Amino acid sequence: MPEPTPDLLLEILKACAAAHPEPLYPAAFAAESGLEREFLDESLDRLRMKGLVQLTDWAAGKGQGYALTPAGAAAVDDPNLLRRGRLPAPEADAAEPSADPLSSHWERGEAIRLSLLEPKPPYVTYTLLGINLVMFFGGLALGLQRGVSLDDYLVGRSSQLLTSLGSVNLREVILDNDWWRLLTYGFLHGGALHLLVNMYCLYNLGPQMESLWGSARFMALYLFSVFAGGVAVMTAAIVRLPLEVILDPRYPSTVGASGAICGLMGSFGVWVFLNRQYLPPQLVSHFARALLTNTILIVIISTMPGVSWEGHLGGAIGGAVFSIPLNNHRYGSRLARRVAWLGLIALPLATYVYVRSQCAPPQVQAQRLVVGPKVHGTFNEFVWAIINNWDPADATSHAKEAVYERTRQLPSVVRTLSEAAFFSLGDKKQSAEQVRVYFQEWLEFYTDLDATLSSNPPWPQAKQKDLVDRYEKIVKMMRELRK
Repeated sequence: MPEPTPDLLLEILKACAAAHPEPLYPAAFAAESGLEREFLDESLDRLRMKGLVQLTDWAAGKGQGYALTPAGAAAVDDPNLLRRGRLPAPEADAAEPSADPLSSHWERGEAIRLSLLEPKPPYVTYTLLGINLVMFFGGLALGLQRGVSLDDYLVGRSSQLLTSLGSVNLREVILDNDWWRLLTYGFLHGGALHLLVNMYCLYNLGPQMESLWGSARFMALYLFSVFAGGVAVMTAAIVRLPLEVILDPRYPSTVGASGAICGLMGSFGVWVFLNRQYLPPQLVSHFARALLTNTILIVIISTMPGVSWEGHLGGAIGGAVFSIPLNNHRYGSRLARRVAWLGLIALPLATYVYVRSQCAPPQVQAQRLVVGPKVHGTFNEFVWAIINNWDPADATSHAKEAVYERTRQLPSVVRTLSEAAFFSLGDKKQSAEQVRVYFQEWLEFYTDLDATLSSNPPWPQAKQKDLVDRYEKIVKMMRELRK
């Protein structure tokens, strides 16, 4: 395609001046002048990039409009400026969205369109990609030091290592208050394929989203989407599963940036919806189809075994909701930006308060007394068989492992219960001290039992009777608490 000549550019500027106060619509002008539409669009882009024309609002049935800027009007008044062979330099900020609040309808539309047409270098996206890669290869180096094989790490068989690095392990979060895990898990991945898929999505989606929101807002959106995904994982587990399941050390941890990726997709959908009046209808339809296609793919992926649909859904909802005040902060008036600040601060705080209220140890213990049945089951399944001489040689090794696990679990339960005054069990309030004493009895029982199992059977009859008596006392305490 040939370069637009200064004379042609001048004719287009004169046509814009003649159309004033209405915009110049390329479709109508191309039909009247006989210019090839593609060549006309290239010429208008050249004029717009130089600050001589500016976009106006999209008009139904007419398309995108163009109007002269003050610099363009000056070029019409003095044609020699164009005939010298170089276009006049625009004002420094003519083609840039204003950093100040956007007070007029047109200024907001121009800023929205320019965020699509003139993307900035995606430095935050590249930084996030780098952090994820550093965490993956750093985890590999640490795993090799700890005896994790290369094959196991690359295919995702390294859950204990990921827990130590910061995965969302519900046991660690609930009992040890490791709330920081609700952010760090988003930078860890369960294997090379997991990493590659998520980084490919971030590489493709991140630059566009960073251009739409700006670098700082994009970073805030990404981190909140990670956090919202982690909150959804915890909340879904607390609602659906008994406490003894999610506090079991074998309960799977959650890792991955997919919650953040879903948050970016949800955010993009909100951006398109809120700003659709400033965009060409064809472009809005194109974005809507792309979002629908990707949503269907995410839903299909989320149904696969081992994939956290809760993290995907939580990240998508979090990103979408966070984008409502974010849009006002990016494109709104001065007042709207100030109100948006409140929303951007309140949303993370409210989400954190919510997850603490759902998952804080005293309240979780308030929902169901389930650790008691767990330790009760350990005694019935292994220890009772040994005391009654039912194949002790086969059962002793299993009993030792189970008892050891209970002695590791119970101190955290006792400690967290001592932090609350009371909790509710159904409609009944219980003294936290009563329940703490109950679990303390279990702890002392299992500590003594662990020492007994470490000695050689058969055990003295007096010792066996003492264990049985203490066990029955604890079971009686459990029944009293549950009345």
